[in-house]
Amino acid sequence: MEKLYDLSAIEMMDDNEYVADILKTFLETTPVEMNDLRKACVSGDHNRINQAAHKLKSSAGLLEATNLMQVLTKIEQQAKAGENEEFSLMAVQANEEYKKIESPLKEYLKFVQAQLRVNA
Repeated sequence: MEKLYDLSAIEMMDDNEYVADILKTFLETTPVEMNDLRKACVSGDHNRINQAAHKLKSSAGLLEATNLMQVLTKIEQQAKAGENEEFSLMAVQANEEYKKIESPLKEYLKFVQAQLRVNA
């Protein structure tokens, strides 16, 4: 089974508070940013599409969410090149990749937060 994400880089910091902050921020901001990306894709504004995809890609990169990063990279590159691709379809694809990691990340966040409470 393929890995949907890899938290080993942020876990190496050995700071559960940092890990919790990263996950919480990612889980709170990504749905909003996905909605921004979808709206940009519908409007066909290549600059907005590029910016939205880049922002999301950076967040996904921190969690090494490879599949999500690949879709966002493709959107970003094609928007930068001014290509008229099926951006709306790709935005749906990006959202589907996010949905695959959302629940496991929420569960892991609960686990990390519980560890913080135990160690408080």
